[in-house]
Amino acid sequence: MRIRVALAALPVVVLTWLGIGAYLVQKYDAGLDDAVQDSRNLTQAFEENIRRTVEAIDTTVRAVRVARSHDPVHFDLQAWANESGLTRELTLQLSLADRNGIMVASNLGPITGVPASIADRPHFQMTRDAAGDTLFISTPVLGRVSKRWSVQFVRKMFDAGGAFDGVIVASLDPAFLSRFYTSLNIGRGALLLLGSDGIVRSAAPETVASLSTDLSKTPLMKGAAVGANGTVSMPGTADAIERVYSWRRVDPYGLLVVVGISTADGLTGYRSDLMGCVAIGLVVTMLTLLVSTMLARHRSDVMRSREMLRAAVDNISQGLLVVDATRHVPVLNARAAELLELPPHLRTPGFEFDTLLEWQLATGEFTSHEDTEVRRLVESGGIDRGIGVYRRVRRNGTVLEVRTKVLDTGMAVRTYTDVTDQERTAQVLADARDAAEAAARARSEFLAVMSHEIRTPLNGVIGVAGLLEDMELGPAQRDYVRLIRQSGDHLLELINDILDFSRLEAQRVELEETDFDPRALLSGVVDLCTIQASTKGLRLSAAVDDAVPATVRGDPGRLRQILLNLAGNAVKFTDHGWVGLTLTQEVALDGQLRLRFAVADSGIGIDPDAVERMFQEFTQMDGSISRRFGGSGLGLAICRRLVELMGGQITVESQPGTGSTFRFDVTLKHCEASAPVAPLVDAERTTESRTTESRTTESGREPGLRVLLAEDNPTNRLVAVRLLERSGHQVDAVGNGVEAIAALARARYDLILMDVMMPDMDGLTATRHIRADQGRHAGIAIVGLTAGSGTDTLEACLEAGMDAVTTKPVTPARLRAAIAEGMAKPRRRPVESGPEPINLQQANFQRANFQQANFRPATFQSANPDPGNARLRALEEMLGADAVAEIVRTFAEDTQANLALMKQAVGRGDSREVYCLAHGITGAARNVGADALAARASALEETAGTMSMKRIDTEIAAMQNDLEAALCQLAVSPDVSP
Repeated sequence: MRIRVALAALPVVVLTWLGIGAYLVQKYDAGLDDAVQDSRNLTQAFEENIRRTVEAIDTTVRAVRVARSHDPVHFDLQAWANESGLTRELTLQLSLADRNGIMVASNLGPITGVPASIADRPHFQMTRDAAGDTLFISTPVLGRVSKRWSVQFVRKMFDAGGAFDGVIVASLDPAFLSRFYTSLNIGRGALLLLGSDGIVRSAAPETVASLSTDLSKTPLMKGAAVGANGTVSMPGTADAIERVYSWRRVDPYGLLVVVGISTADGLTGYRSDLMGCVAIGLVVTMLTLLVSTMLARHRSDVMRSREMLRAAVDNISQGLLVVDATRHVPVLNARAAELLELPPHLRTPGFEFDTLLEWQLATGEFTSHEDTEVRRLVESGGIDRGIGVYRRVRRNGTVLEVRTKVLDTGMAVRTYTDVTDQERTAQVLADARDAAEAAARARSEFLAVMSHEIRTPLNGVIGVAGLLEDMELGPAQRDYVRLIRQSGDHLLELINDILDFSRLEAQRVELEETDFDPRALLSGVVDLCTIQASTKGLRLSAAVDDAVPATVRGDPGRLRQILLNLAGNAVKFTDHGWVGLTLTQEVALDGQLRLRFAVADSGIGIDPDAVERMFQEFTQMDGSISRRFGGSGLGLAICRRLVELMGGQITVESQPGTGSTFRFDVTLKHCEASAPVAPLVDAERTTESRTTESRTTESGREPGLRVLLAEDNPTNRLVAVRLLERSGHQVDAVGNGVEAIAALARARYDLILMDVMMPDMDGLTATRHIRADQGRHAGIAIVGLTAGSGTDTLEACLEAGMDAVTTKPVTPARLRAAIAEGMAKPRRRPVESGPEPINLQQANFQRANFQQANFRPATFQSANPDPGNARLRALEEMLGADAVAEIVRTFAEDTQANLALMKQAVGRGDSREVYCLAHGITGAARNVGADALAARASALEETAGTMSMKRIDTEIAAMQNDLEAALCQLAVSPDVSP
């Protein structure tokens, strides 16, 4: 019986143990699989947490750098950190170190005592020596004073020129992982944050690994070198606990996040079941109880895994929502409910997704203009494979980035990310950029306004100096005049460079498109450099390739500016030898025409160290060169920007003592009528022969024109008249646009030189009146005179109907070029005959309001005014005593009239008229050397709009006293009663 019972029980026992064995093997494998899966899931959540942390730190570092760049000297890091709020969610210490590694600022307060140095720290050295602008994350660093470990997040700072200016350091306590580790409740598990070099940046718990431990030789790092993520089993390097480690890379920061799950913890269920199974094998009667216990414990393990996953999902910074194929929501984490502000009945997973959409529509979630497209998406079902990412602003101002991934199974995974801080930071950066652009525009506008005030008196200086050069002077006097002319030309060059650079920097330079001959342009540049080269005995040459078309389309003015700058520099820096200009055509791409220019010389050359900074703003080769040759240091910077604006590049090749070669290419357009012509090959000639030919050509340009000059400033008018008469033209001069139109009614002219800014009627208005008459005035050329060189001013002149525009101060070459350009227009032809020119001095062209003034004209007593007045002495030497007497007489009468009119304007309360009259008195007083009156009139001009009429009346009385004193010095009877 016992044998039968034993035999009968044997199959049961065998089957029991076989079942137990199979179950235990499965349980063991399942425990390991659960540990692997748990570690992978937690690694993904850990990677997202670390990425957000690093991005937040990098955003803070970038914001500090932008804020400091506005005012590096007075930047207060502590105040900025308190106001910005960017460090509130992170325990950070922010500090600034200068380019030498000396700590200069901290958000914890002012640095006292001897500043610490981090110059020997690897994170400072590697950031300083790095080629680009990247975020450097250091290995843990032990503080020399605090004796605490920290991980350094470092970026470069730059000065205004873009050079290295120090570093910004954000220090993070490696213990920040402890909070995340505590929330996971993973028993003897571990969290590691490693660098791609295998060095431990942070670890939790602290017993798993020490900071700065090198794990590069472990199986973990060997696996990480092969794949971006993976799993490996290995014992801990510090505590020898066997764990399953899963890793993920955090690109592009060079970090590795690692989560380790204890193998023993993963096999807890297995060990517990083993004892139960042994008991089942011994006591078959307890099989059902033991199996039930095993099943219960198995369910407990599954629930615990689910809770761990749930905790990980709830602790990520993103909101997560999953919609299954039946449009139900099986997964919804707490962050999503918080970001969407869901009501209680929509916070528990399992509800229908359509119920969520209906609630959002009913509560007005998508009523703003920005959410129009989102509302359409919601009304169409809320899920669209074609819309993967969008941003929207919630009612409470929160900006959400919504990402949706639709799987092939029909399930959709949606995440919600709060990007409010990112948007705010982007807005701060945009505002800073707008402020910088506004400052640049204000500077450009200021320089444009100042150009008129600077160029107007400069016109008189250069023009009068030019006239004096043509007079019979003694050697000393001629040297003085030459120095005046050279100084004026140099000042004009500096002003033009500064204004051009300002417009280029503000991106307000617009290129013209006009047809021109590149050969003629190159020849003209050589002509303009001939005189300067001839004085040094240099040989000039120009050569043009056969393939260069005869006509191209582009901006010849800007191209001439580049060539003149390069050729002028070549002549300036060459003491003997030659200067050569060449023009070739490169291979055309995409229908574009590319021309390459080269300017070579045998001059002093450039040091190789200086070549790299040749095209930077305000840069000269060295101090000795600057002192010897002068210059603003803007010429080559302007050339570079203009070349780049024309779609090309500029380079230089040079060696000290052997000369330099500047090359640049530009992109132009083809002209249909363009065809290759005979080359200007070896067009070399000596400067002496070229000068002779140039003078012969100039003497024959547009001789004997009948010119009407409209210019309100007496000095400028006199200079222009003398220049025109010296060129053989017949000139009539008037003082404003009204007089110009009246003169046209009495005589016929070939050319009108029209000042833009004049009283009563400005030059633009007068030009429009003249062009409106398509009869007798249709063939008259009009050339504008303006002190402003801005694009807006030039365009306004051309739009009004002017044929050409030249800027003040007017020089002989500039005036000849403007007249030639104006007369070259197709419809312009010189008048063959016409009535005799009128005598405008007898035409009684006076302002109507002058006739209303009740004043007594002054009596000029002598043609020899106060010898201490240098201004009048210069005018008398240049124009003669009779002309000076006429100028003084006109000044006395006009100023008395203007003071009378100013009194009348005060009685009417017309501050605008006071401003205009003060402006006229200022210029007139300066022209005759009445400096005290000019200063008082200028001050009244600036403040007339803000002063009371009583105060203005007091200033007028003071001006009357100044006028009496000035007329006494000018030997004029001081009868100035209004």
